[in-house]
Amino acid sequence: MDTKTALVVVDADCSEQKIRSLLSGLGPDGLHVSLVVASLTPTIPAMTYAEATYGAVVFPEDWQDRFKQESQSIAEIANGLEKVLQDMGLSGEVATVFRDAPTLEFDLAAHAAVSDIAFLCPNLVQSKAVQRSAVHAILFDSPIGCICNSRDMAATLAARRVLVAWDGSVSSARAVHQALPILKAAGSVTVALFDPVETDQRAGETPGAEVAAWLSRRGVAVEVAQLPTGGKPVADCITAQAGQMGADLVVMGAYGHSRFRQMMFGGTTQTMITQTDLTVLFAH
Repeated sequence: MDTKTALVVVDADCSEQKIRSLLSGLGPDGLHVSLVVASLTPTIPAMTYAEATYGAVVFPEDWQDRFKQESQSIAEIANGLEKVLQDMGLSGEVATVFRDAPTLEFDLAAHAAVSDIAFLCPNLVQSKAVQRSAVHAILFDSPIGCICNSRDMAATLAARRVLVAWDGSVSSARAVHQALPILKAAGSVTVALFDPVETDQRAGETPGAEVAAWLSRRGVAVEVAQLPTGGKPVADCITAQAGQMGADLVVMGAYGHSRFRQMMFGGTTQTMITQTDLTVLFAH
């Protein structure tokens, strides 16, 4: 029996109702659900020079109480989600990760390393720090892809119309490889290239033709679309094309530029991660 594991990252504000909706179409067989409740510990006050030098660090009086309360709240959420899995007859388990940002990323990466695909609960877009840690842990420190904005995991895994945003990069190639089971089952896959540029490789070949031929050999019903941006941001063009074709899923590479540059100045990845209208599978 070949059972895949789906990592599902939620935060402390994700309701049981949202989780039930996210998992509603899954059957009892074929997918193991690894739910992780992720939350950042209360911020530790910055030390002054004197405190750092002489070790006289003083925490606010309520810091430890807040830590205990939040830790207990997360444990209660995890217990509730355990019951959700049991009630729905799904294979899975629930874990909690209540850490500072660097350790949170380390622990989430460890969970991702033993999973096949990761889903981020849609409301994480409101928990920006947790979302950022989860995205970075999965994309930079694990071998799997990350799906954002899915409200129905079963429907996403069985997407009928898929838009692949292709730029020939390693990250976009990894995204296509991660999405291959979905692409093979889809009824229609469009490989979209925005302002494509021909390279010296395979001179004369139409940009996108090579990946389309490979997908076709794997049994994917695929077509290539070369689209001008007209000077608009690529993220806007991806969104418009996905809407025009009624795409259930967008597949794309993430962080073609450095993650620091995109965090500071924005970019296609950052825009597509923070938008909430489209379900997107990212890989790096």
